[in-house]
Amino acid sequence: MLIHRSLAPWTLALLAVPSPAALAQEAPQPASFEFDLAAAEHLLNRAGFGAGPDELQRFQARGMDAAVESLFLPHRYVDPFPAVQWRIYDLDEYAAARAEKVGVAGLSEEERQERLKEFRRERRGKDYRQMGDYAGWWIERMLDGDDPLRDRMTLFWHGYFTSSMQDVRNSWEMIQQHTLLRENALGNFGDLLLAVAQDPAMLEYLDNDVNKKREPNENFARELLELFTLGEGFYEESDIVAAAAAFTGWTDRRGEFVFKRTQHDSSKKTFLGVTGKHGGEEIIEILLEQPRTAAYLATRLLSYFEGAEPDVARVGTYADLLLESNYEMRPFLEALFRDPEFYADDVRGLRIASPVDFLVGTSRRIGCDPPPEIVGLAAQSLGESLFFPPNVKGWPGGRAWITTSTLMQRGNLAGVFLGALSVKEFLDDVDELGGYSMDDGMAGGMAGGMQDGMDMEGAGVEGPDEGGGLFERALKAMDRLGWSPRIHLGARIKHRGARSDAEVVDALCEELLAIQVEPGPRAELVAWLESARASASLPEGGYMDRGSVEDGEAILRRLAHLILSLPEAQLH
Repeated sequence: MLIHRSLAPWTLALLAVPSPAALAQEAPQPASFEFDLAAAEHLLNRAGFGAGPDELQRFQARGMDAAVESLFLPHRYVDPFPAVQWRIYDLDEYAAARAEKVGVAGLSEEERQERLKEFRRERRGKDYRQMGDYAGWWIERMLDGDDPLRDRMTLFWHGYFTSSMQDVRNSWEMIQQHTLLRENALGNFGDLLLAVAQDPAMLEYLDNDVNKKREPNENFARELLELFTLGEGFYEESDIVAAAAAFTGWTDRRGEFVFKRTQHDSSKKTFLGVTGKHGGEEIIEILLEQPRTAAYLATRLLSYFEGAEPDVARVGTYADLLLESNYEMRPFLEALFRDPEFYADDVRGLRIASPVDFLVGTSRRIGCDPPPEIVGLAAQSLGESLFFPPNVKGWPGGRAWITTSTLMQRGNLAGVFLGALSVKEFLDDVDELGGYSMDDGMAGGMAGGMQDGMDMEGAGVEGPDEGGGLFERALKAMDRLGWSPRIHLGARIKHRGARSDAEVVDALCEELLAIQVEPGPRAELVAWLESARASASLPEGGYMDRGSVEDGEAILRRLAHLILSLPEAQLH
């Protein structure tokens, strides 16, 4: 049952998801509120990646204070990813030292260069595979939900302090940067800002590794002011020049930060009205003293967690909190998660979910366990390529996630995760819609790099499909390995005591969606369920009757597929 062929015409509303302001009900907001299941779900959706009904009830039963506190508690130890550093900075030098290992001993110069080219391709393939493996490791953390707030904040910082594997071309450095973000995700912004400024991946991504006294490069300085601290329009061009001079000599060597004093401009500089022999640390200190930095960070955080631009007064309140706490993240987040305005009607369930949010959140609500690599590749195919942001500003988010094909495929991917849609049906649907391929959408990115050296034999794929993308091949590998979701919707419906068609629809909508379904789509769902059940000769609520479990489960999964293709499923 492919959603674009469905009899439910309301799915076409996906093509015009209204803005949060348009969806919000006009109603006065209370000074306080009850921390009910809906409020608990909202908190877990925004501070994490959603939850199934049992976890949600346990979370809500703690009460607000204990629930918020639990988000900051130490969580189960997880083995770190075993990243390997490929020290291939100068292939000629490496080959000279390890001629036998590289296989160039005794070769002619032409043969030697050809072998080095092959060796470079092999190492690059390994490097990109490691990047893909690490992305899967991180997605697995999100799916497990062991440390939801840390992973949520890591995703925030990943889009705030962006670097791209496409430019850095070193998975070990990208993994070290991500580890830095994850370990400091809930810590101090000032400490994180300085650490990022000295991070080898960031130094290379924004060209500060070549920022020298006699040849200054302003890329890092410009983004430091525009994207990391003050925001556009709150500095002069002379401030960029001064900051660039202060960061001269900050570079890296073999994945480690190095300060080259001979390349540093130690002359006096005037930055934001402060004159002195500033180095990089002094520039960061001056920036952190600016109320505008606190306001910029507060705006970014509030917009991210609430899904809408905050008003000036709200920004001011939270900017003051950042300054008072010396930019500690925990006081900010604790205040936000206890703030009645965070739970207001014009905030709850009205943020368009990113591909990662949609896929991870849907998986957690369903209770299925898709391979994390498939989730990552699916997110890339929908426009969110972890470790490959589109530019220095990261992913624009919001309505930028919405295109004709990706909206339809979100629902159909949910169908695959539910086991309601076969991989063949999904791929046939992609072809019918004109197709999309991760490779097409990421030219030169992870797909291109992985294609250079990817060996899919271990996944059951012999080689590239003619005209097919990496995501399609990975899906087929998953299909050949026989993956299917370990879920039992019939048992869940019975546990909730839902019998009538309307009760079954309402029960699944409550479990799978963050907001209520409009009356029209709800009536369509009830009518569809009644018709599907009658065709299978099942009585109302008879999904667990002897001899009916297989048919009943198939109908419920198709119903869940329809629900997860609604406009409401794109919001959280």
